[in-house]
Amino acid sequence: ERAPRPASERVLMRGHWLLIGLYALLISTTVLGAMAVGSLLLGFDTNTAVTVSFLTLALAQMWHVFNIRADNGRWLRNEITGNPWIWVALLVCSVLVGAAVYLPPLATVLSLVNPGFDGWLLILVASVLPVFVAPLLRRFVSPG
Repeated sequence: ERAPRPASERVLMRGHWLLIGLYALLISTTVLGAMAVGSLLLGFDTNTAVTVSFLTLALAQMWHVFNIRADNGRWLRNEITGNPWIWVALLVCSVLVGAAVYLPPLATVLSLVNPGFDGWLLILVASVLPVFVAPLLRRFVSPG
């Protein structure tokens, strides 16, 4: 496929570091935005708003794997979506996240509450936003 990179070449170039920072900013913005929307617009109490932000972060990090595809890869069919282990990992992580909310001992230790239908809807929308916005960042910032 590709020749190995020269030993003198950095693993992460300046553009990679910039993209990492922009991804972090993007995910952080959606987490804080979900918390603000939950608190200010939907009237969530503090525990529910914190749960929404925690779950938004957890799911956004899970979905972030879909941003790590080759630049020439298609959006729906690529080396990431075609890897069955990615789907297994997402399933396992989803079960663990669900357990954190719905198993009382874990929920108590983590101070999480059931976010309800509106909370889950907000979590899903906010957590998936970076998957759609990140490709726009890659158009303006070249990793190499």
